[in-house]
Amino acid sequence: MDSEEQIKQWAGSFVAHLDSLLQRSSGNDQSASTIAAELDSAWAIPLLVLAWDGTLSGYGGPQIRPAIKEAIHALKKTMETGSSRSEQKVSDLIVACAMKIEERASLLEGRAGVEGSDELVAMLRVTGAKLHTSPDVNTLLSGGLGRALGIISGVLSERIHPPDLADELPLLSRLPMTPATREIWHGIYLRLLLPILLEDVDSDSASNLKISRYPFNWASIIQATGQMTPAVINNDDIQRSLSLDSPPPDNVADSHLTAYPIHRIQERFVTSIALILDSIAPWLQIQIENHQLGEKMISKPFEDQVIATMRRKGFIAGEVTDGGVWEHGCDHPSESISQISKALRAAAKAQQVGQIDVLAVRTDGIFLIECKTMAGTGSVYSMSRRSITGDAKKWHLKARKKKAWLEEALGRPVDLSLIVVSGLDLLRTSSESDGALIVSPEILEEIPEHRA
Repeated sequence: MDSEEQIKQWAGSFVAHLDSLLQRSSGNDQSASTIAAELDSAWAIPLLVLAWDGTLSGYGGPQIRPAIKEAIHALKKTMETGSSRSEQKVSDLIVACAMKIEERASLLEGRAGVEGSDELVAMLRVTGAKLHTSPDVNTLLSGGLGRALGIISGVLSERIHPPDLADELPLLSRLPMTPATREIWHGIYLRLLLPILLEDVDSDSASNLKISRYPFNWASIIQATGQMTPAVINNDDIQRSLSLDSPPPDNVADSHLTAYPIHRIQERFVTSIALILDSIAPWLQIQIENHQLGEKMISKPFEDQVIATMRRKGFIAGEVTDGGVWEHGCDHPSESISQISKALRAAAKAQQVGQIDVLAVRTDGIFLIECKTMAGTGSVYSMSRRSITGDAKKWHLKARKKKAWLEEALGRPVDLSLIVVSGLDLLRTSSESDGALIVSPEILEEIPEHRA
């Protein structure tokens, strides 16, 4: 078995020459799966992990990060590992994966029309994902690992109640501390604890690549951190929380490789401090989805955020319930607002079309706004395909029904219908003949404030 020092030297050499290797790989036309099958994966994965670390640590181009992740995924999917230990071939694999990503994007743009209606043609391009968990994780890490560990261990030991974190960590403050969700808090704790342990036991502090035997000896954790852990930690914890037993499905490979940063190579694991810390936000997002907490922790707060933005812009705004109750938040509504509320309740008795996320009214217009949250844990390609050819069609059809119901109830046209999507970077949209515009939340900030 290769020594840890040898692996680190090979990885360091690969990263040092990566730019020139990539230039020589540009003419290779082999598929990613073919190249992956030729490589010794236990040798190649540490090279790619260090290259990935470089895109996070400032000594590598972040634009190749998706291709590096896809290259690791290709190696893990290969049933039989090869024997090649060619740096050039690893570079060829990165380039082949980059070309594969570009081909998917081109194919998607060619299919960007929403089928099923001559009147509904929504053109949008998804250029990236935004994890709803990132702001809280960034804030948590900004005070240093010691302080972050203190906060999470406080929650685990029930000295700190999650709602007490609302001012600093609004999303985490909505994550309850129950027997079912304890594993989420524990998973965050492990990701904060492991970098401290690895820095303590790693004799070569100059290397970003962390290689250790598996299983781990957790008896040294208390010495490494200087504090008692709030729960017993064992190898099952670390394997379940930080390592994948099998390659993830292709449509979530990017996010799951990021969320589970320990990569098994034979009887060792390979990772880096940057990868571990970068895993917290996507792992937390995945756990929120798995525990069906998205409505409470993400969707409803996003609707409240949109309502708050519209009110700040001078609108009377709020949700319209299934029963036609407009929760506009006015203690002393004007006569016109009272008339709208009365008309909505009467219309709901005759016909219900479902909740309207936001009805916003001011003297210069009536807006109907539907709020949608995307998880952000799929690949850009899979989320684009879902948004463009799947969910968008449903969004438009529902928005049209609600608009027609609202116009009949109020006896006047709706001035603007919007579908505000959180969790995606939208590069462009085109207007539909009578449909809603799909926009990102930032667009709402461009609405002029009302001037009396």
